[in-house]
Amino acid sequence: MIKKNFNLKFKSVHFRKGMTYVELIVVLTIFSIMSAVVIFDYNSFQSRIVIKNLSNDIALKIGEAQKNAMSGKLPPLDQQNFLKENGIIDWRPSYGVYFNIGELRIDTGQSGQEAQKGGADVGGVGAGTEQPPQVGREGGGDDVGIGGIDTKYSQTSFIYFADLLNTGICDDTCSSRSGDGDYLNTFSLPKNDVISGLSIYYQDKPDAAIRQGNLAFTFTRSRPEVVFASNGSILPNVLYAEIRVSSTKSSSNSLIKVYSSGRIQIN
Repeated sequence: MIKKNFNLKFKSVHFRKGMTYVELIVVLTIFSIMSAVVIFDYNSFQSRIVIKNLSNDIALKIGEAQKNAMSGKLPPLDQQNFLKENGIIDWRPSYGVYFNIGELRIDTGQSGQEAQKGGADVGGVGAGTEQPPQVGREGGGDDVGIGGIDTKYSQTSFIYFADLLNTGICDDTCSSRSGDGDYLNTFSLPKNDVISGLSIYYQDKPDAAIRQGNLAFTFTRSRPEVVFASNGSILPNVLYAEIRVSSTKSSSNSLIKVYSSGRIQIN
């Protein structure tokens, strides 16, 4: 009888341990948190970029008014006809930008002191250290701007105008769209972006903001300086005016500073 020897060899198999359900949940949770942080930061970053670009556009429009005034650019034909019909032959090219956000605070000698809206007959204009002639202001009503302009308050748009009467302000005719007044164009802000504040800073109180409900920046040929006008009182020793641009969906904001010398700065 033949015996056969069989050498049986057993190969041991080592199984590697996988992730448990708890470990998987922890990893997914960490990944979700990191993704949320990155996405949130990206949205905030994008909002800051949009606000910055918008501030640049507004500053460029103010700079355009200064450039057109200094270069002696004539207004459109409708405005030129208005000048001829009214016998204005010595018009000095004058252009400006007008904001009306509907919030009025009057300077009463105490920084930041708030006054009631409307009914204010204490208007004035100011530019640098020289005080231009006073121009009467017509107060009262929630829809009254500089010189009694019948325009609605708006935080999402502003007006580009030609100062046809060389008053240094956006006067009554600024609300006219018929071509026989100061009005030239309305510029609307993108959705979710607003003009959230207008302020005046004085040379003797550079840290005290005097809020304004409306504000006009006007430039006239031969003078690069800007004339500030509002239906709140503006004293002659203005250091600069500040325009705050904000997003309604985030905390992003940007500041445009227009100095009395005509210099424009974005922060």
